[in-house]
Amino acid sequence: MFKNRIITIFLFFISLCLADKTSFDLLNTIIQKYDSNVSFRLTIKDNDIKTIIDVDRIRFNDSDVVEKSRLHFIEPLDFSGVYSWIWFYADGKTQKWITKPGTNKVIDITNNRVGFNFDFSMIQINPSILNYEHVVSDTVIHNNLEYIIVDIFKKNRGRKKSKATMKVWIDANKKNIHKIYNFGHRKGKLINEIIFDNYIGDWPRIVNINNIKNKKNIVVQISNLDFSVLHKDSSIFNPIYKNISTD
Repeated sequence: MFKNRIITIFLFFISLCLADKTSFDLLNTIIQKYDSNVSFRLTIKDNDIKTIIDVDRIRFNDSDVVEKSRLHFIEPLDFSGVYSWIWFYADGKTQKWITKPGTNKVIDITNNRVGFNFDFSMIQINPSILNYEHVVSDTVIHNNLEYIIVDIFKKNRGRKKSKATMKVWIDANKKNIHKIYNFGHRKGKLINEIIFDNYIGDWPRIVNINNIKNKKNIVVQISNLDFSVLHKDSSIFNPIYKNISTD
């Protein structure tokens, strides 16, 4: 009986290790699909508000900063000509800047919600997610398609939280994201559901964001994808530091 118990514990431990490796491989496969320098246009419809943004993005493999993005606002008209920069760090942190409409003054908005509130991590997963705890929690059949569900756990003071902060549904065949559930950090309540649709190759053309709390639905269209952009002038990804303000 004792021997059987040891074997059971051993097999359980092995299954956890395999599950962790499987979840890592799945997430890494998806991240690698996005791991390229790219330009694209986002058309965001939030109720009656329409926002159009041209995005340039560059990725880094050997830096504390894993990704830099520059955003150029086309619409709405009162935001036309505004630029914003977002830096993603390997530890999951971000830095954000934006220019004041009608001026060239750059404002650091890392710690506040001034200006544009859309979270670009909603339309793709960031490489920093590989540093979190993750495990394959289930495999389901939905509309005759098989999906693998990966639970993501953040850490608090070095310890894994008991409840998942994210559940990622992955197409078992195409290895694309089908949908993501995001949960609150404290009470674990569902915050939003993000559905990825109309894939052409490895990129979705439509992302639907259903915010549970405020019952709002945001539709994001991705177009004008261009992977040939080399971004020779890398300075476009750096805010104009001499004009930075935190006001």
